[in-house]
Amino acid sequence: MAKKRKRSSKPERKSEYNHRPPFPWDYAQLRQMRSIQCTDDEIATIFGCTTKTIERAKRRDPKFREAYEKGSAEGKQTLRRAQVAAAYKGNATMLVWLGKQMLGQKDVVRNEITGGDGEPIKFANADEETAARIAALLDAARARRADAPDRDAGNVGAATRPANTGAGKQS
Repeated sequence: MAKKRKRSSKPERKSEYNHRPPFPWDYAQLRQMRSIQCTDDEIATIFGCTTKTIERAKRRDPKFREAYEKGSAEGKQTLRRAQVAAAYKGNATMLVWLGKQMLGQKDVVRNEITGGDGEPIKFANADEETAARIAALLDAARARRADAPDRDAGNVGAATRPANTGAGKQS
């Protein structure tokens, strides 16, 4: 008598996938959502999945990754175009901001602390040696500042506030 073959306990493959079928992404909607800079959390909420699914799709699904990256790039380009248009229309704040972002310009604020009438600060309880060391440090700092090139030249939005003269409130 022929032996009966035992059937495998594994179910027969019903599809080409060994696991759950891929998530049915709407790539056009994904691209549109990324163009307005939606976060992964917001995208997951709209598609009804988890952020882990979004992260996995970015790694594994080339179409998803392409839609995600193109949408992001389109959104940034649109925003940059609007910012430049606002700057060209004379929006001073936008001009300064774009100068800082794109041209590396920055505000320079210098603070100088002095005693009354612009004189050096007097230290009431400092012995002569400590006072001499402090004075030497202050002189060296002034010399370095005098030798330093003017970093504000051509800097849009450079601070032009006067130095603190100490003439204000003292306690």
